[in-house]
Amino acid sequence: MWTFLPPLLLSLACTAPQLDSGDPAQPDSDSTSDTGDSATDTGDTGDAGGDTAPPVTDGDGDGYDAEPEGDDCDDADPAVNPGATETWYDGVDSDCSGGSDYDADGDGADAEDHGGTDCDDTDEAIQEDCPESDSLLDDYTLATSMDTVIEIGSNLSGITWNSVTETFMAVLDSNRMLVELDPDMAVLREISLSNVLYWDTEDIVYIGQDADDTPTYAIVTEDGVVYLGTVPDDASTQVDLETWQLITYAADEMGNSGGEGIAYDPDTETFWVCKERSSMEVWTFDLPSTDADVSYEDGSLAVTTAFDAEELLADQAGDLASCMFDARTGRLLLLSEESDVVLDVTTDGTVLGTLDLAEAGLTKPEGLSLTTAGDMTIVGEPNQWARYTYGAR
Repeated sequence: MWTFLPPLLLSLACTAPQLDSGDPAQPDSDSTSDTGDSATDTGDTGDAGGDTAPPVTDGDGDGYDAEPEGDDCDDADPAVNPGATETWYDGVDSDCSGGSDYDADGDGADAEDHGGTDCDDTDEAIQEDCPESDSLLDDYTLATSMDTVIEIGSNLSGITWNSVTETFMAVLDSNRMLVELDPDMAVLREISLSNVLYWDTEDIVYIGQDADDTPTYAIVTEDGVVYLGTVPDDASTQVDLETWQLITYAADEMGNSGGEGIAYDPDTETFWVCKERSSMEVWTFDLPSTDADVSYEDGSLAVTTAFDAEELLADQAGDLASCMFDARTGRLLLLSEESDVVLDVTTDGTVLGTLDLAEAGLTKPEGLSLTTAGDMTIVGEPNQWARYTYGAR
């Protein structure tokens, strides 16, 4: 059965919902609170966005982001970053370490050669007052810069000192010629070489006097052979190499990078031959016990490698142009033409000292020798020489 309400109650029932939902002055308290929180959150987000740092960048594409957020100290140079290998003394902090580029050992003192006080920039325990080297090369002073031997047209290659005659004997490269000179480098005589089987003669060393008191010399060639024989101490001007002993120390296919220098220790009767390059070598063998020809090929000559020259010398010598034995120290003096330097080296390859030849002004230093007094003469192509005097400490 249907029930009808009175008109007044019906009116109230219809209008009450309109008053509750349509009054804008009375919003729901929960809704207002939520809306306010939402507005506040939006404001906080805006503040945070205003404080955010600029984006991190890698402008040079080396895989390291720029400072200050990153650790690349030069974001314009891909070769400069924390992963780079440091090249000392070039003025660039390549690995972004922040240290001085002139302090390789990291002891806080710049190298002496670059305005600092550190006399040994390879040892962090030493910043100054380095101990003196025991190398005699420290005691040499340039006395005569580049001069010429007028009588020699070209190819002055090796030189040795005869302590008995007190004269020099020099060899010319490929000219089949020896030249004897006085201590002031004046030519005393020219000696032609006949029956030369191996033309590329590079260096010469005085061995001593033979049983007849005749000066004996060894001449090294790039062809893998050493000539060993005598040069009469008279006015003779020709020597027949057919009468000289042949010592075959290496293969003759070496070409223009073979034996360049020869050294000899008379006390132990030991030779050293220095190979120029590709690769640098220092060979050693004994003076033959007879005057018969000997060779490494048939086993009559035992040749060994004194040390790994490429490994031990490459940082300081680009090649080996000559070598000699220094009886004062029992060590070798090695001359590098490319690096313009003389090295004081133990017979097992340790470099103990250097002598920079740049100030001598030689175009192509090829040979060296010491006089009885210890003075050093350097010769080179075409006909140049220079001298360093020795002054003991």
